[in-house]
Amino acid sequence: EAALDPTERHLVIANYTAGNVAVMDLARDGALRGVGQVFQLPGKRGTHPTQQPHAHPHGVIFDPSGRFAIVPDKGFDCVFVFRFRDGRLSLNQIATAKVGSAPRHCVFHPRLPVLYVNNELDSTVCALRWDAQKGELKLDLLDSSAKAADGKPVELAKGDSGSVTMFNMDEEIPVVGCFFFTH
Repeated sequence: EAALDPTERHLVIANYTAGNVAVMDLARDGALRGVGQVFQLPGKRGTHPTQQPHAHPHGVIFDPSGRFAIVPDKGFDCVFVFRFRDGRLSLNQIATAKVGSAPRHCVFHPRLPVLYVNNELDSTVCALRWDAQKGELKLDLLDSSAKAADGKPVELAKGDSGSVTMFNMDEEIPVVGCFFFTH
Protein backbone atom coordinates (compact mmCIF):
# COMPACT_ATOMS: atom_id res chain seq x y z
CA GLU A 1 0.00 0.00 0.00
CA ALA A 2 1.04 3.59 -0.55
CA ALA A 3 0.19 7.07 0.73
CA LEU A 4 0.40 10.46 -0.94
CA ASP A 5 2.07 13.09 1.23
CA PRO A 6 0.07 16.25 2.06
CA THR A 7 1.99 18.33 -0.51
CA GLU A 8 1.03 15.79 -3.21
CA ARG A 9 4.66 15.83 -4.42
CA HIS A 10 5.71 12.45 -2.99
CA LEU A 11 4.32 8.93 -2.85
CA VAL A 12 5.45 6.78 0.12
CA ILE A 13 5.27 3.05 -0.60
CA ALA A 14 5.51 0.02 1.69
CA ASN A 15 7.31 -2.82 -0.09
CA TYR A 16 6.03 -5.97 1.60
CA THR A 17 8.37 -8.50 0.00
CA ALA A 18 11.51 -6.34 -0.02
CA GLY A 19 11.00 -5.20 3.60
CA ASN A 20 11.52 -1.53 2.88
CA VAL A 21 9.73 1.79 2.46
CA ALA A 22 10.34 3.90 -0.64
CA VAL A 23 9.62 7.51 -1.51
CA MET A 24 8.83 8.32 -5.13
CA ASP A 25 8.94 11.91 -6.32
CA LEU A 26 6.00 13.13 -8.40
CA ALA A 27 5.85 15.65 -11.22
CA ARG A 28 3.30 18.49 -11.12
CA ASP A 29 1.01 16.47 -13.41
CA GLY A 30 1.22 13.47 -11.03
CA ALA A 31 3.62 11.43 -13.14
CA LEU A 32 6.21 9.36 -11.30
CA ARG A 33 9.67 10.96 -11.43
CA GLY A 34 11.62 8.14 -9.84
CA VAL A 35 12.66 6.78 -6.48
CA GLY A 36 14.01 9.48 -4.19
CA GLN A 37 14.72 7.24 -1.18
CA VAL A 38 14.61 3.61 -0.09
CA PHE A 39 14.66 2.91 3.65
CA GLN A 40 15.43 -0.70 4.64
CA LEU A 41 13.52 -1.50 7.83
CA PRO A 42 15.66 -2.58 10.81
CA GLY A 43 14.63 -5.16 13.38
CA LYS A 44 14.35 -8.77 14.43
CA ARG A 45 12.00 -11.27 12.83
CA GLY A 46 8.86 -12.35 14.62
CA THR A 47 8.23 -15.82 15.99
CA HIS A 48 6.10 -17.26 13.18
CA PRO A 49 8.43 -19.33 10.94
CA THR A 50 6.67 -18.69 7.61
CA GLN A 51 4.71 -15.46 8.15
CA GLN A 52 7.52 -13.47 9.79
CA PRO A 53 10.85 -14.31 8.10
CA HIS A 54 11.86 -10.63 7.75
CA ALA A 55 10.33 -7.15 7.59
CA HIS A 56 6.88 -7.14 5.98
CA PRO A 57 5.57 -3.55 5.95
CA HIS A 58 1.90 -3.67 5.01
CA GLY A 59 1.01 -0.07 4.39
CA VAL A 60 1.71 3.60 4.99
CA ILE A 61 -0.50 6.32 6.42
CA PHE A 62 0.25 9.89 7.41
CA ASP A 63 -0.63 11.27 10.83
CA PRO A 64 -3.25 14.06 10.86
CA SER A 65 -0.52 16.75 10.70
CA GLY A 66 1.13 15.16 7.67
CA ARG A 67 4.55 15.39 9.38
CA PHE A 68 4.86 11.69 10.21
CA ALA A 69 4.45 8.50 8.17
CA ILE A 70 3.25 5.42 10.05
CA VAL A 71 4.20 1.94 8.79
CA PRO A 72 2.87 -1.23 10.49
CA ASP A 73 5.23 -4.17 10.03
CA LYS A 74 3.92 -7.73 10.15
CA GLY A 75 7.36 -9.38 10.05
CA PHE A 76 9.05 -7.46 12.87
CA ASP A 77 6.02 -7.07 15.20
CA CYS A 78 6.26 -3.30 15.34
CA VAL A 79 4.97 -0.01 14.00
CA PHE A 80 7.57 2.30 12.47
CA VAL A 81 7.08 6.05 12.85
CA PHE A 82 9.00 8.21 10.37
CA ARG A 83 9.40 11.97 10.36
CA PHE A 84 8.65 13.12 6.80
CA ARG A 85 10.20 16.35 5.59
CA ASP A 86 11.09 17.56 2.08
CA GLY A 87 10.43 14.15 0.57
CA ARG A 88 12.71 12.29 2.99
CA LEU A 89 11.96 9.73 5.69
CA SER A 90 13.91 9.68 8.95
CA LEU A 91 13.19 7.05 11.59
CA ASN A 92 11.58 8.64 14.63
CA GLN A 93 10.31 5.63 16.63
CA ILE A 94 9.94 1.87 16.51
CA ALA A 95 6.86 1.03 18.59
CA THR A 96 7.13 -2.61 19.59
CA ALA A 97 4.01 -4.75 19.39
CA LYS A 98 3.26 -8.00 21.21
CA VAL A 99 5.51 -10.83 19.98
CA GLY A 100 3.75 -12.79 17.26
CA SER A 101 0.94 -10.25 16.77
CA ALA A 102 1.96 -9.05 13.26
CA PRO A 103 0.70 -5.44 12.88
CA ARG A 104 -0.95 -5.19 9.47
CA HIS A 105 -3.13 -2.09 9.06
CA CYS A 106 -3.73 1.09 11.04
CA VAL A 107 -5.98 4.13 11.09
CA PHE A 108 -6.14 7.30 13.17
CA HIS A 109 -9.28 8.26 15.03
CA PRO A 110 -10.72 11.29 13.19
CA ARG A 111 -10.80 13.55 16.29
CA LEU A 112 -8.82 11.90 19.09
CA PRO A 113 -5.06 11.29 19.41
CA VAL A 114 -5.48 7.52 19.01
CA LEU A 115 -4.10 5.09 16.41
CA TYR A 116 -5.87 1.76 15.95
CA VAL A 117 -3.66 -1.13 14.80
CA ASN A 118 -5.04 -4.39 13.40
CA ASN A 119 -2.76 -7.33 14.24
CA GLU A 120 -3.06 -10.21 11.81
CA LEU A 121 -1.61 -13.30 13.45
CA ASP A 122 -3.09 -13.06 16.95
CA SER A 123 -6.42 -11.49 15.88
CA THR A 124 -6.11 -8.41 18.08
CA VAL A 125 -6.67 -4.72 17.66
CA CYS A 126 -4.64 -2.23 19.68
CA ALA A 127 -5.45 1.37 20.46
CA LEU A 128 -2.31 3.45 20.95
CA ARG A 129 -2.03 7.01 22.18
CA TRP A 130 -0.49 9.41 19.66
CA ASP A 131 1.79 12.22 20.79
CA ALA A 132 1.54 14.58 17.80
CA GLN A 133 4.30 16.89 19.06
CA LYS A 134 6.92 14.15 19.42
CA GLY A 135 5.58 11.84 16.73
CA GLU A 136 5.44 8.91 19.13
CA LEU A 137 3.04 6.09 19.91
CA LYS A 138 2.39 4.91 23.46
CA LEU A 139 0.40 1.91 24.62
CA ASP A 140 -1.51 2.91 27.75
CA LEU A 141 -3.52 -0.04 28.96
CA LEU A 142 -6.78 1.19 30.44
CA ASP A 143 -9.61 -0.83 31.92
CA SER A 144 -10.80 -3.15 29.15
CA SER A 145 -14.23 -3.37 30.81
CA ALA A 146 -14.99 0.24 29.82
CA LYS A 147 -18.22 0.40 27.86
CA ALA A 148 -18.15 1.70 24.29
CA ALA A 149 -20.77 4.30 23.42
CA ASP A 150 -22.48 4.64 20.07
CA GLY A 151 -19.81 6.06 17.78
CA LYS A 152 -18.55 5.47 14.31
CA PRO A 153 -17.29 1.91 13.90
CA VAL A 154 -13.72 0.96 13.10
CA GLU A 155 -13.68 -1.81 10.50
CA LEU A 156 -10.88 -4.36 10.49
CA ALA A 157 -10.27 -6.95 7.78
CA LYS A 158 -8.45 -10.12 8.87
CA GLY A 159 -5.86 -11.42 6.39
CA ASP A 160 -6.77 -14.86 5.09
CA SER A 161 -10.16 -15.32 6.74
CA GLY A 162 -12.12 -12.93 4.54
CA SER A 163 -13.86 -11.60 7.66
CA VAL A 164 -14.48 -8.04 8.80
CA THR A 165 -14.90 -7.08 12.45
CA MET A 166 -16.48 -3.80 13.56
CA PHE A 167 -15.82 -2.04 16.87
CA ASN A 168 -17.79 0.94 18.18
CA MET A 169 -15.50 3.44 19.84
CA ASP A 170 -16.50 5.93 22.52
CA GLU A 171 -16.02 9.44 21.14
CA GLU A 172 -15.13 10.98 24.49
CA ILE A 173 -13.27 8.27 26.40
CA PRO A 174 -11.45 5.94 24.02
CA VAL A 175 -10.46 2.54 25.34
CA VAL A 176 -6.71 2.26 24.81
CA GLY A 177 -5.11 -1.18 24.91
CA CYS A 178 -5.32 -4.48 23.01
CA PHE A 179 -8.42 -6.59 22.48
CA PHE A 180 -9.13 -9.94 20.86
CA PHE A 181 -11.73 -10.36 18.17
CA THR A 182 -13.21 -13.52 16.73
CA HIS A 183 -15.09 -14.39 13.62
